[in-house]
Amino acid sequence: MTRLLAWLAGTLLVLVLAAGGLLLAALDSQPLVERGETISQAAVNQARWLFHTNDPRRLQSGEARRTAIPAALIDEGINYLTGRSLRGRGALVLGEETAEIRISRRLPWLPGEPYVNLRATFREGKGEPKIVSAAIGWLPIPPELLEFALASAIQAAGYGSEWRLARQAVRQLIFDPQHRRIVVAYVWEPALLDRARSIAFQPDDLVRIRSAQESLAAMLDHHAPGRPVPLTDVLRPLLRLAHSRSPQLAAASPGGADAGRAQRQRPAFRRLRHPCRLGRRAGGRCHRCLQGNG
Repeated sequence: MTRLLAWLAGTLLVLVLAAGGLLLAALDSQPLVERGETISQAAVNQARWLFHTNDPRRLQSGEARRTAIPAALIDEGINYLTGRSLRGRGALVLGEETAEIRISRRLPWLPGEPYVNLRATFREGKGEPKIVSAAIGWLPIPPELLEFALASAIQAAGYGSEWRLARQAVRQLIFDPQHRRIVVAYVWEPALLDRARSIAFQPDDLVRIRSAQESLAAMLDHHAPGRPVPLTDVLRPLLRLAHSRSPQLAAASPGGADAGRAQRQRPAFRRLRHPCRLGRRAGGRCHRCLQGNG
């Protein structure tokens, strides 16, 4: 039994060393992607337009939609996320029926500072997007292995549920290199918006936002639709509500604890700054009094 365990351990060690050697041999001296990390204003405008035409607040549960996403927006998004999460560079390359994601990452802790260049290819079609081929440098790797590694990394980051919901919502991908866009057919699920809110806001913030929204709706409910409402009639009650529910605002308000404490401290502060009194406390007169200005 001991010999069997020793043989299994030795075999596993050889496999690990062989895999490590292959990965080292697959490293390149030049990056596959070389570019800056900044996002252009054009990409920001495209994102705004995309949100405006697919406003999740106006979508119904189970509604089937189709939208065209500019390839440049996805390209810059991939590069930005790669730079933030991996400190590398990324790009999207569109083909006739495929789209390839490229990622380059320098390895400064290895001699010669080589680059790991990763390529993952998606094919257009119906159903969830899946990787059909992948490679590190010249070394092909199983697509299933890369998908497992990607899902595991997203799960470890705490976004596994969001990733699964987003993939399940996609019904079809159509790559259009002539117009530099990707057409995405999807079915809207309100849970996606809830997940996005949970990522962007803390739970306590969500409670306060919902409470403020309900208070605002109740405040305007008795007004006729389309009727102008003075801004002061809206802001005054909302500020009062925020004041009553926020300990920080209450403490910093004119009648709050911080204000009272500052008021009590202000005379003492003036006494300390008065030159004559400082001089008397020191057993003499201050320089301003000596000059006849005290």
